[in-house]
Order: sequence, then structure tokens, then C-alpha cells
Amino acid sequence: MTMLSGVEDDGSNYLDITETDSQLRGLLKAEDGISAPRTNEEYEMTDDSVISKTSAKTSSPFWRKLFLFFTASTAALGGILFGYDIGVISGALLQLRRDFQLSCDQQSIVVSFLLLGAIIGALVSGFLVDLLGRWITIVLNGFLFILGSLTIALAQSFTILVIGRLVLGFAISVSSVAECVYISEISPA
Repeated sequence: MTMLSGVEDDGSNYLDITETDSQLRGLLKAEDGISAPRTNEEYEMTDDSVISKTSAKTSSPFWRKLFLFFTASTAALGGILFGYDIGVISGALLQLRRDFQLSCDQQSIVVSFLLLGAIIGALVSGFLVDLLGRWITIVLNGFLFILGSLTIALAQSFTILVIGRLVLGFAISVSSVAECVYISEISPA
């Protein structure tokens, strides 16, 4: 038998948290964006030590795990885009040099502006994730990936090509932060 803030667990994996509700509400403040559970709902302690509503037991653990797997896999696609966008320039640079008549210095700029965008993204990505939330940041960042890719694909000048690489670098950095935080939040303990 274990004790949780004065509430005994008789081994049935069900905890009565109504007594600790007032204690929780005293510790949590509304301006922190944290809300305590309501006392009129029943909760259970799962094997992952996560308190969840008993009404959430309608879906089986298999479907919850499958949903978690696909959600985490989808969010992890940003890592694949990260590797792709860094590596794709090596094969495309030969074609770009011929189409845009790029000098060695211009080729260096095209390659390095992705990293410059990543530096800028690293400086603001934490702020964006806190301001917009993880999921919204990931969705909006997907549009940045599309915008950067289309800019590069439709570029008619060296300047537009560099701007597209800068946007892609920014998107890479934001995805590295937002997706890692999101995956860690949705994963069971």
C-alpha cells in the first residue's frame, strides 16, 4: 500500500484525488497556464504513472500506442527534412553552377546561407515554440519548408536562390527544437 499526498492506494490502481485537489489548486496559479483536475471526474493511475480520466479507457492501449507511434513518426519527419536539405545541395550544386554561372564564392554563399538561416532559427525557435505552442509551430514550419523549397525551385537569380536557402535553414532549426519538444511531451513517462 502506497501513500500519495495523504491518499492511500489499496493496490487497485485507482486513486481518489478529491482530497488533494484543493492542495493542488493552492499550488497552481491560473497565470502559469496550469489547471488542476476537477473533483467531479474520476481519474485512474495507469501503469505509466500518468493520471488520466477513466472515460479515456474507451480506446484500447493498442490503439493509444499506435496513435502515439504515428504522431511521433510524423513529427520526426522534420529530422529527415533536416538531413535532406543539408545533403541535397552537394548533388544540385553542379547544376546550379551551370544554370546560374556561379563563381566559387557564390557557391560558398549558397551552401552557407542554409547554416546562417539555422543560426537565426536557433535564436528565435524557443520563443516561437513558447508563443505559438508546439503543434502550431510544427504546422507553420511545414509551410516554411514548402516556401523555401518552392523559392529554390523557381529561382531565376542568385539572390532568390540564397533567400530560399536562408528560409530552409530557418525552418530546419525551428523543426529541430519544436519537434523534439513535441515528441517528448506526447511520449509516456
